[in-house]
This record gives sequence, C-alpha cells and structure tokens, in this order.
Amino acid sequence: REMKVSHKRPRSETVGDQEENLECLRRQWPGREPEIARLTALLVEPDISLPLFVHGPSGSGKSGVIRGVLKALQIPLAVIDCIACSTSRHLYESTLNQLHRHNPRKANGYVGWSPCDSSATFVAGLREAITARGSICLLFEHAAELAQNQSMLATLLALPSLCQDHRVQMLFVAEAPWPDFHCATRFAPLITIAFAGYTASQLQEILLLDVHSIESTQASAYRNFVKLFIQYFYPVCRDVRELRHVCQKVFATWMKPVRDGLVSSKDTGTLLRHAQPCLQRAVSSIYVREGGATPAGLHSVYATQLPSCSKYLIIAAHLASRFPPKMDKALFAACRSFSTRKSKRPTTPAEQPLAFALERLMYIYAAVRADVSARETAELHVQLRALIQKKILVRVSRVGELEGMRLRFSAPSGLVEAVATDVNFDLTPYSFT
Repeated sequence: REMKVSHKRPRSETVGDQEENLECLRRQWPGREPEIARLTALLVEPDISLPLFVHGPSGSGKSGVIRGVLKALQIPLAVIDCIACSTSRHLYESTLNQLHRHNPRKANGYVGWSPCDSSATFVAGLREAITARGSICLLFEHAAELAQNQSMLATLLALPSLCQDHRVQMLFVAEAPWPDFHCATRFAPLITIAFAGYTASQLQEILLLDVHSIESTQASAYRNFVKLFIQYFYPVCRDVRELRHVCQKVFATWMKPVRDGLVSSKDTGTLLRHAQPCLQRAVSSIYVREGGATPAGLHSVYATQLPSCSKYLIIAAHLASRFPPKMDKALFAACRSFSTRKSKRPTTPAEQPLAFALERLMYIYAAVRADVSARETAELHVQLRALIQKKILVRVSRVGELEGMRLRFSAPSGLVEAVATDVNFDLTPYSFT
C-alpha cells in the first residue's frame, strides 16, 4: 500500500524556541557563528538533502557544533564511529539500533534491532525509521576511514535515492578531505564545510567559559591566568579539549602560592615566576598522560588487542623518546650486527620524552624486531597512523616541513610495560640509571 510522505523537516514547537536554542548554541561555541548559521540553513531547507562533508583540525568543535545544531532543530541523530565500525554490517546495525532506540542488553539477549548484512536490509530499516520519526540524520565521525571502502561509501552517498525519501541526511566529519576527493565520491554531489582552526582570542574566550567551575574568589585570578596561558600554549596546541584539560591542571599549581598565603592573587608577576617551571613542563608534555592512576589490568587488556607491528612501534617509540640519537649505535648495534666492538655504557635516560624523527623510529623498530616482518610495509604505516590518531604518538613538526616528520611519544609507562610483556621483550637493559 502506498503511503504519502511529507517532506517537511521536524521543527521546534515554535520558531522562537528554535532561535533561543540556536542562540544558546552560539554562546556555547564562540567563533563558530558562521558555521552554525550555514549548517542550520542547509538542514532546515526542505528541498535540499545533499550529503555534507565537514572538515577541520582536531579539537575545532566540528562534532560538538553539528550535534548542537541537530539538537536545536530536533532532528533524530545516529552517530557512527568509522574506526570502531570496521565492517559494513557493524555500521548498518549500529545505525539502526540508534535510530530505532534499541539498546542491546541482557534482557533482549544482547541482539540488535535487526540483523543487517546487506544494503537492501539497511535501506528498509531506514525507511521504517523515517516513517516513525520523520527526518533523520546520520553523522559519520572519522570519515577518512570510509575512503578505504569505495563500495560502502557509494552506498552511503546514494541513501536518499535508495530510500526514495529526502528526509535522510548524511554528515561526514574528518580532519581533512578525502584523497582524490572526486574520485572517492565518484563525483557525487556533496557540500563541504570547512572549520578553520581557532584564533588565540577565540581560544581565550572558550577557556573563559569554564570560569563558572572556579570558586568565585578565584574568578578574577583565573581570567588573568587564561591570558598568559594562551600566550604559552597557542604556538604548540590549538585543540580545545587538550587546552581545557591542561588549563585546569596548571591553574591549580598557579594558585598554590595564594592558598599558602605567600602571594596575593592580583600579583600576576610573582605568580608567573612561581608557575613558570610548571608551565614549561606542561608545554613540553602536551597530550602526555600520567599512567599512575590507570589500573595495570587495563593496560594489559589494551596491549593484547594491538597488532604485532603496533606493539613493536610502541616499544621503538618509547626507546627513541628516552635516548638521544647519538646513543643509537651503543643501544642497537648489537641487535643489527652493525658492529662487533663492545659499546660504551650509555648515559642516564632523559626524564622528559624527547622528540624523534620518523626515520629514526623505523630504524629502532627494525632493530628491536630483528625478523623478516620488520621491513617497512604499507601495513606498518597504517598502524603508525592509527597510533597518531589515538595520541599515543604526537606529531610535533609542521605539516609543511620538508625535512621529515618528527614525533613525540605520549603513552603512559604502564602501557609500554604491558606491551613489552606481551611480546616477551626485555626492557631491563634500557632501564639503567
């Protein structure tokens, strides 16, 4: 039986409520007013249902702004992580579970809303969701992974035509456009929206939004601190999530002389002198997390789930970050049979992680994994990219530098020990003092 379908998108109860929600969103995301306006205009237009490709640097507010706009417009949303959903079946079933508000749990035997092993079944499930809920939106995070599966990407881009309904909207979110963008999309119509990196003044405004979490007696000191904090960190990091984490951590150290009654909270110069060593350590260890508070069992579980080449890459990166390049021959020549002469005992390892070149990482990787599989392969570079995405390795060189990529190791020591234990690699010879 044919069913008439209305192509009007769901709206707030009144236009006034919708505008109030969007105004609140603009206050929550300062500097993103143009992007909010463009997303809103595209999502509420009933005659346009083209896929949107949103790209920009990590921590620039892409996913947060998109979710906020969809919430303000009251459009049902399914969020799909393209890294976690490695197969088409996993992606299809995760999407349908969210759209049909189905939660696999013990009461239902941990089964999904419906088995979905083909695109036809997926399209049928989407049609049911549209009939029940009206307009729907599919948000694909880490969409760069979809470029590796051309058939799945083609299916997703064609969903409005396959569903014969323009009330299904797709948004793809990534840090950069797909390589060979038009070839990857097969010249499908697609609207791109670029999120530029935050400026220093915008980051300062965002950090000042957290003043409500500070004690009222320290609010003025926090505002003065944020200005200096941005001056220190803006050249090395513009990721909002990381800056918020580090800002709260360093501000506690900044206020210690005030709490001890040694300095007035208004004496910014004296407070800066006390906190300068902490600020310098924080800048040099950006993205680094202390591993003491994490249970060792969690590191062991995570280590067993990594591919073998990733485990040896972690070990190689750990060693490269502890010792300068001049010690490589003394540490690794015996492994590679480069020299039969007895090497001198190396000096004390560095306390702070050192930056290292990609070429040096590959050399140490081949040294600690002296077998046939240690040669440089495409799979090795894929796992290296995954470690960078997970912030286990942090790129410290600029993208445009021609001298080669430089990295810094930021994983906790517990993970290194768990990985070394899993592959039976002895770290003892490298832990001398």
